[in-house]
Amino acid sequence: MDIPILKYVDILIGLALVMVVVSTIVLAITQTLLNGTFARARHLQRGLRRVIISIEPTEMSDHALYLSRLIVRHPLIGQQTMFTPLRRWIGALRARRAARKNEDVEPLPPVSPGSIVQREELAYLMIEFAAGEGPLMYPAQAGETPKKIAQAQNAVAQALRMTGVEDPAATLRAIRLKVVENERAQPDQPSTRWRANAVADCATSDFLGKLHTSFDGTMTRVADGFTAESKLWVSAVALLVAVALQLDSFALLKRLSIDDTYRDTFVQVAASLDEERDAIRASDRLSPQQRAQQLASNEDSLAQARESLTLLGSPAINLLPRVVQPTEPATTWDRLRVYLPARNAVPGVLLSWVLLSLGAPFWFDMLKDLLRLRSLLARKDDAERGGRQTTQPPTPRPAPTPAVRAVPETAGEAGDLSATGAVG
Repeated sequence: MDIPILKYVDILIGLALVMVVVSTIVLAITQTLLNGTFARARHLQRGLRRVIISIEPTEMSDHALYLSRLIVRHPLIGQQTMFTPLRRWIGALRARRAARKNEDVEPLPPVSPGSIVQREELAYLMIEFAAGEGPLMYPAQAGETPKKIAQAQNAVAQALRMTGVEDPAATLRAIRLKVVENERAQPDQPSTRWRANAVADCATSDFLGKLHTSFDGTMTRVADGFTAESKLWVSAVALLVAVALQLDSFALLKRLSIDDTYRDTFVQVAASLDEERDAIRASDRLSPQQRAQQLASNEDSLAQARESLTLLGSPAINLLPRVVQPTEPATTWDRLRVYLPARNAVPGVLLSWVLLSLGAPFWFDMLKDLLRLRSLLARKDDAERGGRQTTQPPTPRPAPTPAVRAVPETAGEAGDLSATGAVG
């Protein structure tokens, strides 16, 4: 029974290639939205708030939110961006407006919030803040400590005293000296290890124990929360992209199954992309002259692939239902309906939404595995075809051996007389 397994693999390769291209667009839009809304920083800030409250709920519950916002904007954690001057100007404007209204304002450093903080960094920054030192004490104007920051600093200092750090300033100086000693004694270790060992040696207290106990579990839940939000963003963006492109997966699969030329072109493009990726990985070991030659060959192959796709039509356009603009739309719904998929294409668009929600990494791995499987199937198919086409002489059959009848033991020297008909 001849089962066209190779054809089915080629159809899946074509589908995976389209999903790789479109899911890359979804990934780019999603990352832009996540970075623009500071999703990582928001989840980190919530986690830090829970960690700070767990140290001493009585003293820290009223200031934990503001402290978490301060810590993620520390110069060692926050990010200096092109919007820093604008943030500084907005902060000064808010401070002047609050001063006119005689209101308290929460001054923040004019940097973008960071998304990563280590456990020893958090312990060091809290001790530094409790000692009244560091850049967090002067976020608005140098030399002046705003009232809100002074209140938060007093609360942190009181919480540290209640948990075993009696003198934050002396503890901070001891940590700094210990960091220098660790660097001198173990220069091969990273700076994070010097600081972690210094904090553990000089600030051994209930404060450090509570921080170590709650930090790791809280950060794990922060990562889970950010992952869940990212999946929601990916799903929403995938739906918008699938509807905007009117990407009908059923129509794509149907054309890939009936159009051999179209399917072969997709396979060639996918193979060329895979070869180009392998060539980029291997280009680090090439000389500049060899790298230039390889770049020229890659440009030629991409030009050929682009020409093939131009002749056949782009999959994101040629496979989609044509949008026909009515001559005179009567209502607003008629104007919007032309940009929505046709009724018979809705199932295919919904399937595309589900497939795009799997993410670009999934389709990259799927395309790589399918190309590897196709190469194995193609090699096996070529070997079987070559075996069928090879002419081999028939193997001669051995001549049959004549049957020999057994001689009865009682016949004696006369032999078997029944064999000759000489009985009697």
